[in-house]
Amino acid sequence: MTLFPVILIISSLFSSPDEILVFGTRIRDDSTRRETSLFKSEKKTLRAAESGYSLPDLLEDTPSAKIFSAGGEGQFSFLRIRGSQPQHVKWYIDGVTVNSGMSGTMNAGLFPTLTFSRVEVFRGITPFSLGSPSISGGVNLLNDSIRTEKLTVSTSLGSYSSWRWGLVYQKPGKIPIKAAMQYFTSLGNFRYYDNNGTELNTEDDSIHDRKNNKASTLSMLFNIPLNLNGVSLKTTVLYIRNESGLPGPVTMEALHTYYSSNRINLINTLKTGSSKNWITGSISAEYLGEKYTDPFDETGVGAQNTKNDYYSVRTGINFNHRGKSFYSGLYLGQLFETVTPVNSLLMDLEKSHIRNTIYSGALLRKYLGKVTAQLRMDAFVSSNDSSEISESSIGGGLNLSWKIKKNTVLKGNIIRAFRQPVFMELYTNIGALKGNENLKSENGWTMDAGISSKLPVLSGKIESAVFYQKMNNLIVFVPNSQFIAVSENIGKSVIYGFEGMLNLLLPGKISLKTGLMAGRTENITPDAYNYGKSLPGRPAYSFDIKIERKIIFDLWRILPSVSVNQTSGAYFDGDERRPVPLRRYYNANIHVETPWKGVSMSLLVKNIENRISETLERLPVTPSGRYLYTQGRGDWLGYPVPGRTFFFTVTVNQ
Repeated sequence: MTLFPVILIISSLFSSPDEILVFGTRIRDDSTRRETSLFKSEKKTLRAAESGYSLPDLLEDTPSAKIFSAGGEGQFSFLRIRGSQPQHVKWYIDGVTVNSGMSGTMNAGLFPTLTFSRVEVFRGITPFSLGSPSISGGVNLLNDSIRTEKLTVSTSLGSYSSWRWGLVYQKPGKIPIKAAMQYFTSLGNFRYYDNNGTELNTEDDSIHDRKNNKASTLSMLFNIPLNLNGVSLKTTVLYIRNESGLPGPVTMEALHTYYSSNRINLINTLKTGSSKNWITGSISAEYLGEKYTDPFDETGVGAQNTKNDYYSVRTGINFNHRGKSFYSGLYLGQLFETVTPVNSLLMDLEKSHIRNTIYSGALLRKYLGKVTAQLRMDAFVSSNDSSEISESSIGGGLNLSWKIKKNTVLKGNIIRAFRQPVFMELYTNIGALKGNENLKSENGWTMDAGISSKLPVLSGKIESAVFYQKMNNLIVFVPNSQFIAVSENIGKSVIYGFEGMLNLLLPGKISLKTGLMAGRTENITPDAYNYGKSLPGRPAYSFDIKIERKIIFDLWRILPSVSVNQTSGAYFDGDERRPVPLRRYYNANIHVETPWKGVSMSLLVKNIENRISETLERLPVTPSGRYLYTQGRGDWLGYPVPGRTFFFTVTVNQ
């Protein structure tokens, strides 16, 4: 069932006593950094944590990346890259896939910023070293090598009775170790605008406190990297306990409904070989126990006490060979997973489901002077409960990069990727979401092309790209009643657009970072009633700008910054009848590094404007005139977002 024993046997064939590879540099250079066609952003997490930023805050400061939240700090937060589905974004820890086969995506709010060292964000194509390609991009959470002993303690106090504290300790040695813990809790009961469900009548509109919006998350991580006679071994254990109330959209109150989950990830990685031939391997396991409770049927779908126990084991091995003018790679992977759903509805009987999937891929990279060309192939074969072959697919693509100047690269990618439906989409019954066992895998083409350049002045960097994605068998949850949505293959969709970023270091120690995206999503399913209409919740335009200045006063370093995030052109629905108004958020941060060694303080303010309502227009315009109404400002699902929010953070590094 596992490929990992093969890794240990074959590693001896690649080992060489005369030629030892420094894996922290060489393998990373040949697997990720040499793929110069990738559109990628890299961020340091410690400074972000010291400034009071959560991981969703950090990720949203990336061109074409947008976070969608179910209502404030600590609630469900999902990432979309280039207008994609959240399930189309792959998540990794130290290069190992951690997308749960239960939900298909990850709640970005669960991962503590302080725990990891760096975050890589891949926009569009993911590197070959990370396994089968994603449809729209990926996020790689990384733990760097442990070189010095260090202790970091951080605490934040915020609006709505929010409190976050974290601790990270690392120590080098024969058995280096990194241990991290973070806890977050919030009542989350911010004020919101309620139109009482009567759009035409403004007299009964009012402002209420959000109910049942509490959230708490406890996360613990242990990371042990070892180097034994040229063999690099790393073990990572991640535990996350999460509980949150489910208040529902503004038109619904669910005061006693909540969701809780326990997640354990065990990840082992291995690297060994020489500078010409090396292998990397991994074996990981996941347990996810989640519970949804609606004892008084507040959501109107039948009294619920639903529980899902999900287990998976994932193995992978990469064979690598580097010649004078080329690089070749081969990967094999296996994912075995099972789920047991249990709930109190008589129509849904308890039944366990299993699935076994084999992944494979090959890559050939050729260096032709200033041009690098890559050709890759990918495939999977999946078997279901009865051990019959249930599905298979073949993908692959071409990646090109041309170094036209010393610091300027032209890039282009085209790849066919696929995604299997996950267990939540197939089988589960979680509140208003229902599964569908007849789903087919999504597949489609992802393409992008652009330029990346380091500017000779102002320490600048500029990057721009056009992108296009065509999907078949797109899976979405389609409402089939007032309360219930069922997963369906809606057919075909396309996403296309432009993204760009510009970073500059201006005179006066001022840094400027900007990002923008202009795009369009369309449902192109033949004979669909909303053919040619936008997929809901995808902004057509987004713009981000952040300005930060460094001020040195005696032994104090003060870094004030302001940022603006703006989106427009989205629709609440798939018929383009309810356009989302332009939204602009102003944020500010003051980060202070004190004369006391390792002590810093930050004040973060989000949504300075404090706007909690917005005016909407229902389309098309009727003969009697425009139809305008006011509702609470919320995400595309109707969940309200908080008004002005403060976070004060103190961090000590020793």
